[in-house]
Amino acid sequence: PGYGDGKLNSAFSLGGVPLSIRMVEANFGIRVDKYACVDFNSFRKIIEVLGGVDIELSIDEIEYINAQIDVNNQLKYTEFLDVDYSKETQVVHLDGFQALWYARNRGADSLGGISDYSFSGDDWDRTQRQRKLLETIMTSLKEEASLTDIVEIVNEIGPLVTTNLKKNDITFLVSNCMTYLDYDMVEMSIPTEPNWKYGKTDDLQSVIVITDWDQVRYDLASFVYEDLVTGVGTTEAVSDYTSEYTY
Repeated sequence: PGYGDGKLNSAFSLGGVPLSIRMVEANFGIRVDKYACVDFNSFRKIIEVLGGVDIELSIDEIEYINAQIDVNNQLKYTEFLDVDYSKETQVVHLDGFQALWYARNRGADSLGGISDYSFSGDDWDRTQRQRKLLETIMTSLKEEASLTDIVEIVNEIGPLVTTNLKKNDITFLVSNCMTYLDYDMVEMSIPTEPNWKYGKTDDLQSVIVITDWDQVRYDLASFVYEDLVTGVGTTEAVSDYTSEYTY
């Protein structure tokens, strides 16, 4: 809104949280009530507060993390992961730096100008890794964390997160967290198939172009609001919260 076509994530650099929320609401018809933001530095610190994360990775994913640590001269902060080449996948323990490289991995061609540092992958793989990381963390909390543990974690990571959640909101969520952790965790990727194509911006950046906005909005609304959604291509397809927008 106010800037024309561009990558969705450019909204944050142009107008921070307020414009990012307006962008989501205007494009997708989904009301955003609450938000939480972390930067790369906070992400790493949060992973450390959690004690790291144990996650199953492929050989290619492990080697990507090691390559990024090498190219970015980060051995003074972290270390290379061991690779067992007798296994296609293995469970490894990631610290904050390693977990961030995993979450950012969308493949690379000659990373750092080194031909041996070439890895398969794309944006879809990166979002899948991010969801897997979150799911792994949540599963660990479900299986291992007590209410006391979670209270301590929230107190430590609170200063690292920018959010419009009020103190009483957070207190309420924490007090009920053991119930919430028993809920099923579901995920969705947007845009849905086959409602997109690859395209280029005016300055030749690769982007994903949504080809059927009505269907994508309906799919997302159905995922979030479930039975409150009616038809595709109408304002009734989303909650009354978003009826102020025209599609």
